[in-house]
Amino acid sequence: MKSPSIKAVLDQSFNDLAPFSFRYTHEKRRYIHTLKIIRNLVSDGTKILDIGTGAGITPLCLKRMGFDAEGLEYFIFPKNKTSRFATRVFEKSKELKKRWQELGLVVHEKNVLTDNLTPLGSFDVIVSEALIEHLKNPRLFLKRTVGLLKEGGLLVIATPNQVTLMNRIRLIFGKSIYWPINEFFSDGEDFIGHWREYTQSELEYMVKESGFEIIQSDNINLLRHFRKIEFSLKNLRALIYLISNLIPGTRDMNYITARKK
Repeated sequence: MKSPSIKAVLDQSFNDLAPFSFRYTHEKRRYIHTLKIIRNLVSDGTKILDIGTGAGITPLCLKRMGFDAEGLEYFIFPKNKTSRFATRVFEKSKELKKRWQELGLVVHEKNVLTDNLTPLGSFDVIVSEALIEHLKNPRLFLKRTVGLLKEGGLLVIATPNQVTLMNRIRLIFGKSIYWPINEFFSDGEDFIGHWREYTQSELEYMVKESGFEIIQSDNINLLRHFRKIEFSLKNLRALIYLISNLIPGTRDMNYITARKK
């Protein structure tokens, strides 16, 4: 019997995790890209941890693809008093945890920067999508990631690109490329928006300095998909996005696959 496609697995996982998965709908292309990377790198049964798993979409898909996958999450739960974002989006987190249990999905509620991670054991692959930009201490995060990996283990890390073509245009016109100042200012130490985004070369530097050998590094457009462009001011953003496909280093996501030395 032919196994289902990655897209079919992703669609089913989105349905099973609804309504918690709805806010990630615009990121489906990113999920598909990550799942393809892992499928092409390792075999069934490989032990995988998705750090910053959110609603648990990635590990649920990986389990259904035959991998031994778990998630780790902390910042989305209101009880951890992380921000109004968690309270607004995941105020029914008990229902989400119940859903995980029903689906047989293990998600560890731990802070990757401060909690004891030793009981989790070690993993063949660690996935981190759109997390490092939310953390105040990327060096500590990568150090703890190394500690969770087996010798020769793999890291698949993705983060928004700081220097997209759209961001460069914003700066030319005096606009900030960062999170809204009112949220950053009012949340203080509890802010969990983007503390800092990185260029592709900066992400490469941090990964190499943390004890990894880079296997693959890509800058690609994944967060938006425009099927039809009408040349008007209303769709100028879409046009800029398409132009960025022609200019290396200006696309929206930086992806690195690396091996622990």
